[in-house]
Amino acid sequence: MRKHVLLTLFFTVFFLPVAIQAAVMNQSEITMELDADFWIEPGGRRVWYGFTAEVIYIQVRVETGDGLEFFICDGDDYADWSDGLTATLYEHRETMTSLSMVYEVPRLDDWRVVFNNEDDESQHLIGWVGLDPPPLLTIDSAFLLGGGISLVIAVVGIFWYRKSQKKKPPRHSEPPEMIQ
Repeated sequence: MRKHVLLTLFFTVFFLPVAIQAAVMNQSEITMELDADFWIEPGGRRVWYGFTAEVIYIQVRVETGDGLEFFICDGDDYADWSDGLTATLYEHRETMTSLSMVYEVPRLDDWRVVFNNEDDESQHLIGWVGLDPPPLLTIDSAFLLGGGISLVIAVVGIFWYRKSQKKKPPRHSEPPEMIQ
């Protein structure tokens, strides 16, 4: 019995985080996701393009720096903006430090999501841009969740095992007295 309990605890503690990670990784393979975790140099920009869906999900924040210029536009307006011409920019923000939004595109076209750094220092942008909502579990949080669940299962298993051992009669009891 003891061997069975130990094997169950071992597989639970080590297999559960791996299984959760695999589920999260498989989910990311079938959804269109664009994780943002990069530095944008002074005068540089980061552009996501090719969005032809009806909705774009954006959830980002600037970790270091004073904020980035942010906007959404179609391909023609992006070309005009890049050339210094007048362009139609949607959801334009001069100094974006944090943003969480679901943008419904006005028409199906080739859309761009632009983060532009006009600051004098590099800025670190992290978050999510994609056609699907951000995942509830990232790989890091899956490991934490899996580890936490495994720890709870292990602790409950140990208490259950100790409690079951206390109820058993001792193995080496003295033989009953003989009545003559």
